[in-house]
Amino acid sequence: MSDVAPTRQYPADVLKGARVELRRHEVSEAFAGACFAQIDADRKHLGEFLTWVDRTKTVADSLKYLTDMAAKWNAFEVFDYGMFTRGPTGSLQWLGNIGAHHIDWDNGSAELGYWIGSAFVGSGYVTEAVGILERELFRLGFWRVRIRCVPENARSAAVAKRSGYRYEGTHRGDRIEFGKRGSTMVFAKLANDKSP
Repeated sequence: MSDVAPTRQYPADVLKGARVELRRHEVSEAFAGACFAQIDADRKHLGEFLTWVDRTKTVADSLKYLTDMAAKWNAFEVFDYGMFTRGPTGSLQWLGNIGAHHIDWDNGSAELGYWIGSAFVGSGYVTEAVGILERELFRLGFWRVRIRCVPENARSAAVAKRSGYRYEGTHRGDRIEFGKRGSTMVFAKLANDKSP
C-alpha cells in the first residue's frame, strides 16, 4: 500500500492502446467545431445521462469547454482527452471523450468520466480507453481510481465491471439531475488490485 501522495505531474498528451488513442484536446475553432458537430448529431443518445448536452448549443459552447479543460489541465485539476481510433486509411476518427476528474492529489485518487458516440457503442472502445487512462494514472502514483454512474446507466456500469472495478455501493438520493432526485453507483480500483 502506498501511504505517500503522488507528486504533481502531467500525464502524456497522447496515450495509445491497441485500437484506441487518447489525445489531449486541442483548443481551436476547428476542433471545437468537430466536437460540437458530434454532440449536435447525437443529442438523444448523449443527453440520456449527460446533463451538459442541453447546455451545449453552439460551437462557442464547445470552444469554452475546451478552453476550460486546458486551464484545468494546466492547474493539475482535470486531465481530459479525446478518444480516437484509426480509420482504414490511417486517419484519426473521433469516438468520444474520457477524462480524469475530481483529482485529489493529497490522497492519490481520481474519477474517470467518459462518453462515446452511439455509432460506437458496444465496440469495447470505452473499456480499452478506461484501461489506458487508469494505467497512466497509476504510473503517475495515484492509488485509487473510481467510476460513478447512475443505476439506470447499465452500459457505464458494465464498463466498470469489465475493467475490474469493484462495486462499493450506491449513494442513495445524492443528486438532482433532469429535475429528479436520483442515486449514484460507485465502482473503484486500487493500484494493487489485479486486472480482470
